[in-house]
Amino acid sequence: MSTTLEREVVLPAVEPVAPEEPPEIGVLRAARELLSDPTRWCQAQYARDAAGKSVQPDNLAARQYCAAGALEWAAGDINEQYVAARIRLSLALGNLGVAEANDSYGGYERIMRGLDKALEGF
Repeated sequence: MSTTLEREVVLPAVEPVAPEEPPEIGVLRAARELLSDPTRWCQAQYARDAAGKSVQPDNLAARQYCAAGALEWAAGDINEQYVAARIRLSLALGNLGVAEANDSYGGYERIMRGLDKALEGF
């Protein structure tokens, strides 16, 4: 006579783990928030003060930013996160350069659509 022992194996529930968000996503989000008001967007300069004078994006007098200037402001400098965010945005723009999309091919609406697309899934 053959006896088979059966044992029920109960595995613990495993909570799905979200992948860590790439650092450039935070830069893209901050830039998107900054530019969500179209009066804070500009062309041809990284940033402008209230008088329309060109300033650096980290200048406290800056009131308007182009897309690249907004990314630099959000990253705190031109660093790895800035570069990664700019590449991700360029890919979302269909491999169009960020400056070209900002200044020549679509302007504000295209930049905002590109930022939204770059942030999809996050």
